[in-house]
Amino acid sequence: MTVELHDPSWAGSSGLEIRFFYNDESQFPKVANTGDIVVLYKIKKLSTARGEIMISNAATSWVILEYESVKDSKSPDCSDIKVNIPSKANIRGLSPDIAMLSYAKAILSRETPEHWRKPLRSIGDASSGQTIQAITDKRQKFTLISDAVVPSHIAGIFGDVLCEIRRIWNPKTGDRCDIFVTDYTENPNLYDYRYVDGQEGIDHDYDDDGNQLLGTAL
Repeated sequence: MTVELHDPSWAGSSGLEIRFFYNDESQFPKVANTGDIVVLYKIKKLSTARGEIMISNAATSWVILEYESVKDSKSPDCSDIKVNIPSKANIRGLSPDIAMLSYAKAILSRETPEHWRKPLRSIGDASSGQTIQAITDKRQKFTLISDAVVPSHIAGIFGDVLCEIRRIWNPKTGDRCDIFVTDYTENPNLYDYRYVDGQEGIDHDYDDDGNQLLGTAL
Protein backbone atom coordinates (compact mmCIF):
# COMPACT_ATOMS: atom_id res chain seq x y z
CA MET A 1 0.00 0.00 0.00
CA THR A 2 1.43 3.38 -1.03
CA VAL A 3 -0.05 6.70 0.09
CA GLU A 4 1.00 10.32 -0.28
CA LEU A 5 0.72 12.58 2.75
CA HIS A 6 1.37 16.29 2.95
CA ASP A 7 1.08 19.30 5.21
CA PRO A 8 1.45 23.02 4.42
CA SER A 9 5.23 22.82 4.85
CA TRP A 10 5.63 20.18 2.14
CA ALA A 11 7.45 21.57 -0.90
CA GLY A 12 6.86 18.61 -3.20
CA SER A 13 4.04 18.14 -5.70
CA SER A 14 1.28 16.07 -4.13
CA GLY A 15 2.96 14.88 -0.96
CA LEU A 16 5.53 12.65 0.68
CA GLU A 17 5.33 9.06 -0.56
CA ILE A 18 4.86 6.52 2.22
CA ARG A 19 4.90 2.77 1.65
CA PHE A 20 3.34 0.25 4.01
CA PHE A 21 4.27 -3.44 3.88
CA TYR A 22 1.92 -5.87 5.64
CA ASN A 23 0.48 -9.31 4.94
CA ASP A 24 -3.15 -8.26 4.51
CA GLU A 25 -5.39 -5.20 4.18
CA SER A 26 -6.61 -5.43 7.78
CA GLN A 27 -3.15 -4.24 8.89
CA PHE A 28 -3.16 -1.06 6.80
CA PRO A 29 -4.09 2.34 8.28
CA LYS A 30 -7.79 3.17 8.15
CA VAL A 31 -7.96 6.46 6.24
CA ALA A 32 -11.68 6.96 5.66
CA ASN A 33 -11.81 10.54 4.36
CA THR A 34 -9.71 13.04 2.46
CA GLY A 35 -8.33 15.38 5.12
CA ASP A 36 -7.91 12.73 7.83
CA ILE A 37 -4.65 13.33 9.69
CA VAL A 38 -2.25 10.41 10.10
CA VAL A 39 0.19 10.30 13.02
CA LEU A 40 3.02 7.86 12.28
CA TYR A 41 5.42 6.41 14.83
CA LYS A 42 8.78 4.77 14.12
CA ILE A 43 8.76 5.03 10.33
CA LYS A 44 11.96 5.14 8.27
CA LYS A 45 12.84 7.90 5.80
CA LEU A 46 14.95 7.12 2.74
CA SER A 47 16.57 9.31 0.10
CA THR A 48 16.21 7.88 -3.41
CA ALA A 49 16.85 9.08 -6.94
CA ARG A 50 13.17 10.03 -7.12
CA GLY A 51 13.25 12.01 -3.88
CA GLU A 52 12.39 11.39 -0.23
CA ILE A 53 10.14 8.45 0.69
CA MET A 54 9.18 6.77 3.96
CA ILE A 55 8.86 3.01 4.49
CA SER A 56 7.13 1.11 7.29
CA ASN A 57 8.85 -1.57 9.34
CA ALA A 58 7.89 -4.05 12.05
CA ALA A 59 7.88 -1.30 14.70
CA THR A 60 5.75 1.20 12.73
CA SER A 61 2.42 2.19 14.27
CA TRP A 62 -0.09 4.99 13.78
CA VAL A 63 -3.29 6.72 14.82
CA ILE A 64 -5.83 8.48 12.58
CA LEU A 65 -7.51 11.79 13.48
CA GLU A 66 -10.88 12.18 11.76
CA TYR A 67 -11.01 15.23 9.52
CA GLU A 68 -14.43 16.59 10.52
CA SER A 69 -13.71 16.33 14.24
CA VAL A 70 -10.39 18.18 13.88
CA LYS A 71 -11.98 20.86 11.69
CA ASP A 72 -14.88 21.41 14.10
CA SER A 73 -12.90 21.05 17.35
CA LYS A 74 -13.68 23.77 19.91
CA SER A 75 -12.33 22.20 23.09
CA PRO A 76 -9.11 23.78 24.47
CA ASP A 77 -7.78 20.33 25.38
CA CYS A 78 -8.84 18.85 22.01
CA SER A 79 -10.92 16.20 23.77
CA ASP A 80 -13.61 16.47 21.07
CA ILE A 81 -11.27 15.15 18.35
CA LYS A 82 -12.03 11.59 17.26
CA VAL A 83 -8.91 9.44 17.41
CA ASN A 84 -8.88 6.03 15.71
CA ILE A 85 -6.30 3.65 17.14
CA PRO A 86 -5.76 0.27 15.39
CA SER A 87 -7.24 -2.66 17.30
CA LYS A 88 -4.26 -4.91 16.61
CA ALA A 89 -1.83 -4.71 19.50
CA ASN A 90 1.26 -5.11 17.32
CA ILE A 91 0.50 -1.96 15.29
CA ARG A 92 -1.28 0.15 17.90
CA GLY A 93 -0.05 3.71 18.09
CA LEU A 94 0.26 5.87 21.17
CA SER A 95 -2.63 8.15 22.09
CA PRO A 96 -1.58 11.62 20.89
CA ASP A 97 -1.09 14.27 23.57
CA ILE A 98 -2.65 17.76 23.61
CA ALA A 99 0.38 19.32 21.91
CA MET A 100 0.14 16.91 18.98
CA LEU A 101 -3.63 17.39 18.64
CA SER A 102 -3.20 21.17 18.73
CA TYR A 103 -0.57 20.91 16.00
CA ALA A 104 -2.99 18.83 13.91
CA LYS A 105 -5.59 21.60 14.22
CA ALA A 106 -2.98 24.18 13.19
CA ILE A 107 -2.04 22.15 10.11
CA LEU A 108 -5.64 21.76 9.03
CA SER A 109 -6.38 25.47 9.51
CA ARG A 110 -3.74 26.27 6.87
CA GLU A 111 -5.10 23.80 4.32
CA THR A 112 -7.35 24.63 1.36
CA PRO A 113 -9.74 21.67 0.91
CA GLU A 114 -10.91 22.75 -2.55
CA HIS A 115 -7.38 22.16 -3.81
CA TRP A 116 -7.31 18.56 -2.60
CA ARG A 117 -7.29 15.87 -5.25
CA LYS A 118 -10.29 13.57 -5.37
CA PRO A 119 -9.24 10.15 -4.00
CA LEU A 120 -9.11 7.23 -6.41
CA ARG A 121 -10.33 4.87 -3.71
CA SER A 122 -12.75 5.02 -0.84
CA ILE A 123 -11.16 3.11 2.02
CA GLY A 124 -13.54 1.32 4.35
CA ASP A 125 -12.79 -0.07 7.78
CA ALA A 126 -9.49 -1.70 6.95
CA SER A 127 -8.85 -2.46 10.61
CA SER A 128 -11.75 -4.94 10.55
CA GLY A 129 -10.64 -6.56 7.31
CA GLN A 130 -13.24 -4.90 5.05
CA THR A 131 -12.20 -4.97 1.40
CA ILE A 132 -11.08 -1.67 -0.10
CA GLN A 133 -13.58 -0.63 -2.78
CA ALA A 134 -12.57 1.51 -5.76
CA ILE A 135 -14.77 4.51 -6.55
CA THR A 136 -13.85 4.25 -10.23
CA ASP A 137 -12.94 0.76 -11.35
CA LYS A 138 -9.68 1.00 -13.32
CA ARG A 139 -8.89 -2.71 -13.11
CA GLN A 140 -9.26 -4.83 -16.21
CA LYS A 141 -9.12 -8.13 -14.30
CA PHE A 142 -7.23 -10.73 -16.31
CA THR A 143 -6.14 -9.57 -19.75
CA LEU A 144 -3.69 -10.38 -22.49
CA ILE A 145 -1.16 -7.70 -23.33
CA SER A 146 -2.70 -7.49 -26.80
CA ASP A 147 -6.13 -6.77 -25.29
CA ALA A 148 -5.07 -4.17 -22.70
CA VAL A 149 -6.72 -0.83 -23.42
CA VAL A 150 -6.32 2.46 -21.54
CA PRO A 151 -9.44 4.65 -22.00
CA SER A 152 -8.64 8.14 -23.27
CA HIS A 153 -10.16 9.89 -20.22
CA ILE A 154 -7.85 8.30 -17.61
CA ALA A 155 -4.08 8.18 -17.13
CA GLY A 156 -3.74 4.43 -16.63
CA ILE A 157 -5.29 1.15 -15.58
CA PHE A 158 -4.59 -1.79 -13.29
CA GLY A 159 -4.88 -5.33 -14.60
CA ASP A 160 -3.81 -8.91 -14.04
CA VAL A 161 -1.52 -10.47 -16.64
CA LEU A 162 0.27 -13.82 -16.76
CA CYS A 163 3.70 -13.21 -18.25
CA GLU A 164 7.20 -14.51 -18.67
CA ILE A 165 10.01 -12.22 -17.53
CA ARG A 166 12.43 -11.71 -20.42
CA ARG A 167 14.71 -8.94 -19.18
CA ILE A 168 15.46 -7.14 -15.93
CA TRP A 169 17.15 -3.76 -15.81
CA ASN A 170 18.30 -2.40 -12.48
CA PRO A 171 20.36 0.79 -12.86
CA LYS A 172 21.10 0.67 -9.11
CA THR A 173 19.79 4.18 -8.58
CA GLY A 174 17.20 4.51 -5.86
CA ASP A 175 14.60 1.83 -5.26
CA ARG A 176 13.37 1.27 -8.82
CA CYS A 177 13.77 -1.91 -10.83
CA ASP A 178 12.43 -2.17 -14.39
CA ILE A 179 11.30 -5.52 -15.75
CA PHE A 180 10.18 -6.42 -19.26
CA VAL A 181 7.69 -9.23 -19.71
CA THR A 182 5.79 -10.96 -22.51
CA ASP A 183 2.77 -13.21 -22.88
CA TYR A 184 3.61 -13.80 -26.56
CA THR A 185 0.92 -11.43 -27.80
CA GLU A 186 1.46 -8.03 -29.41
CA ASN A 187 0.02 -4.60 -28.70
CA PRO A 188 1.00 -1.78 -31.10
CA ASN A 189 0.05 0.84 -28.49
CA LEU A 190 2.87 -0.11 -26.12
CA TYR A 191 5.63 2.43 -25.58
CA ASP A 192 8.73 1.84 -27.72
CA TYR A 193 11.62 1.50 -25.25
CA ARG A 194 14.62 2.91 -27.13
CA TYR A 195 18.27 2.47 -26.23
CA VAL A 196 19.75 5.40 -24.30
CA ASP A 197 23.45 5.98 -24.91
CA GLY A 198 25.53 5.08 -21.88
CA GLN A 199 22.88 2.91 -20.25
CA GLU A 200 22.25 -0.79 -20.35
CA GLY A 201 18.82 -1.86 -21.40
CA ILE A 202 16.93 -2.96 -24.48
CA ASP A 203 16.97 -1.06 -27.74
CA HIS A 204 13.35 -1.76 -28.67
CA ASP A 205 10.23 -3.30 -27.24
CA TYR A 206 10.70 -6.72 -28.88
CA ASP A 207 12.83 -9.55 -27.55
CA ASP A 208 15.10 -11.83 -29.60
CA ASP A 209 12.15 -13.99 -30.64
CA GLY A 210 10.16 -11.06 -32.00
CA ASN A 211 7.69 -10.91 -29.11
CA GLN A 212 6.56 -7.50 -27.95
CA LEU A 213 7.55 -6.71 -24.36
CA LEU A 214 5.64 -4.86 -21.65
CA GLY A 215 7.78 -2.69 -19.38
CA THR A 216 6.89 -2.05 -15.75
CA ALA A 217 8.64 -0.64 -12.67
CA LEU A 218 8.90 -2.24 -9.24
